[in-house]
Amino acid sequence: MGLVYTRPSESEAYGNPIIRTPFTDITGPVGWHDGDERCFAFQLRHIDCCEAYGKVMAKEKCKLYYQDFIECSKCWKQLARVSEMMERHYQLWFQGVRGIGPKRPLYNETPRYDGFVPHLPYEDVNWP
Repeated sequence: MGLVYTRPSESEAYGNPIIRTPFTDITGPVGWHDGDERCFAFQLRHIDCCEAYGKVMAKEKCKLYYQDFIECSKCWKQLARVSEMMERHYQLWFQGVRGIGPKRPLYNETPRYDGFVPHLPYEDVNWP
């Protein structure tokens, strides 16, 4: 006989509780908000979109709202931009364009590849 695919019920598809009461309406959003007031608007837009499209369609329809919310809460793009600016600032400082720059070279010059002469075993011997 095998497995039979059954379509999820409407309450499962939309993420709503099976029995809707005022208590479930009050306690529904608990745990979603991560305490950051500046990202709350992005989070509400994402939640509204998920409620409008349901659990199945929300993954593709609300993708941009979710990305905006995650970017606001984690600040990955902002941190990458700041680190790139700091790296460019250091490069300009090292070249002497911005600020004084290094007073002396940061690294010694490497010796030539044939510059090393090993100790010769017969160095002390006086040849006629």
